[in-house]
Amino acid sequence: MNDLTASPLSGDQVGSLYRRLLAHLERGDDLDALMAVLAAIEALPADSPAKPLLGEAAQHAIAIWQRLERHQQHERALRTVFESAQALTELRALDDVLQNIVVRGRALLGGDMAWLAGSDSDDGCFRVLAIDGANSEASREMHAPPNAGIAGHVAKTRAPFTSSRYLTDQSFSHDATIDRILADEGLESVAAVPLLADDDVIGILIVGNRYQRTFQPWEISILTILAAHASTAIRNALAYAAKQQALREAEEANRRLQEKIAALEFAAEADARLNRQLAKGAGLQEMVEVIAATLQGRIAFLDPTGRVLCTAAAPTSRDGGNDIEALLTPEVLLRIPAALGQSLFAGHSVPVELWQPGHGRVVAVLSGDDHLGSLLIHTSKPLSDDEVQVFERCSTAMAVVALLADRKSFSARRDVHLTVRALLDPSQHGDKDLATRAKHHGLNVEAPALLVLLAVERARVAHCLRQIPVIFRQYPHIATEIDGRLVVILNRSDPAAVRDELHEALQGETDTTWLGCVSRTVYGMAALAEAYQSAKRVIALLGKLRRQRCIVQEPQLALYAALFEPHSAAAIADTIEAAIGPLLAYDTRRGTELAPTLLKFLDENQNARAAARALGIHVNTMHKRLETIGKLLGAWNEDGRTVEIHVALRLWQLQQNERDRS
Repeated sequence: MNDLTASPLSGDQVGSLYRRLLAHLERGDDLDALMAVLAAIEALPADSPAKPLLGEAAQHAIAIWQRLERHQQHERALRTVFESAQALTELRALDDVLQNIVVRGRALLGGDMAWLAGSDSDDGCFRVLAIDGANSEASREMHAPPNAGIAGHVAKTRAPFTSSRYLTDQSFSHDATIDRILADEGLESVAAVPLLADDDVIGILIVGNRYQRTFQPWEISILTILAAHASTAIRNALAYAAKQQALREAEEANRRLQEKIAALEFAAEADARLNRQLAKGAGLQEMVEVIAATLQGRIAFLDPTGRVLCTAAAPTSRDGGNDIEALLTPEVLLRIPAALGQSLFAGHSVPVELWQPGHGRVVAVLSGDDHLGSLLIHTSKPLSDDEVQVFERCSTAMAVVALLADRKSFSARRDVHLTVRALLDPSQHGDKDLATRAKHHGLNVEAPALLVLLAVERARVAHCLRQIPVIFRQYPHIATEIDGRLVVILNRSDPAAVRDELHEALQGETDTTWLGCVSRTVYGMAALAEAYQSAKRVIALLGKLRRQRCIVQEPQLALYAALFEPHSAAAIADTIEAAIGPLLAYDTRRGTELAPTLLKFLDENQNARAAARALGIHVNTMHKRLETIGKLLGAWNEDGRTVEIHVALRLWQLQQNERDRS
């Protein structure tokens, strides 16, 4: 450079400067290279004849570079717009399209932050659909009323908008919340263009910078073109989403239709199987086998008392084999009545927790209001709604089969009834075939036997009769209903144990009242008939004494029953009052136990020491109580009053609501 300024320029030196300018323009060097040549020209001596021309040439070169740079910017912007349009058309997911729009909009204008605002169909507010370059979460949650903010202004004017001083620009309505968020972001300048779909504004694309700047018209034009492409891409994405949704709905509808067709075919096949079994007169066992094969599970049919009558498992069952009855443990059987009660109330099957991993259901088998039993299923996976319906229809088929079986056994039950009546009627004991008929039903009339007479409410007679085989299933027995009472004859010789077993079994009948009598051990038909008449008298006496829910042994009350057979309940009460009324009144008033003391004294043949030992008291206490009793009853052990008082005390004891004890 010093050589250029030290002496006048030669022609080669001037040409060198021109060539440098042209070379920089040709290579597309940056502006700094041209500015360096300009600086060298300006450093020439003022009296240099070539300096003005060289300076003018440098200025022209810089102007040419700037025009080329603008053209290149426009070219790059257009290329970016077209690339964006192509990229947007390739996107399918709406969220991806929206995010791509703001990223490309920010890149086109060199913005610090860009977002796309959309109008909410519910309240019309503008909310952020996608955002890029934000520093805070609040910016992502921005929403402005429809008549405020940049989005509201552009949506109303439907035209692009720019501002180099956003926060102080008064050309549009501000929203305080939006202003505070954008101030926190440090935004100064913004440019916004609408996304139009025909006459509707479907979004606002906004680009902002964190410094003051003026957006050039060509930049707004480029952003507008991007917005147009974005609008098309959004509509395409929405249309694609709608198409995909419609396709999914069509596929789902087709799947449901196929499932329904399969369910109908399954139900039709199941009905056909059941009908074929009914047509050929299949029994309960055959029916449960068909149900197990149809529903691919394990099936049990239980009678109304919970006793398992028959079981089956599907041939292809993989959940543990056929031994379903072995899995019905006492713990499991305790869960079934509650579930069965729900089924009876609801009129359909209900789930029940059974055994091991799997799923259980139970449904009541009904004929009108008559409960015939219950159908139980266990499967490795839950039954579908259609399979549940088939299972419930199976219960109807089981009801038909159970009724048919009941009809088949009607003659057998009738013969049992006639046989028991004949055994209890001495006038029919001359029938030589009577013992054989009884033996055919499992009773040996020549072996030791007990007779049980049970009085229950009329509505519960049939139910209790069905329980008898469960209670005495381990012993030969025969049972029927005579005159509204249950008569059971069984080959056993332990009346106390039978009484206890029957009492325990009937404790579960909480919704009914009952009275029972167990005879002494008898031999032969004549003794059975006598025991029956005595048991009837005992039951009648218990009724007169207003006893409920108790089982007694016939020998204990036979004498009293025969003695007071013609007496009414009121007459018996008067007898007790006349004999021991003052004693009972004293016990009630003082809380003493003189009546039980006197009864035990008489039971021990008036032995004070033995009675005291039985009551667990001192003999002196016993004598004091007897002295008090004498004051209350007078000379109770004279003039034959002892028997009268003893009988009255025994009747009083029978009136108590405690269980009779031997």
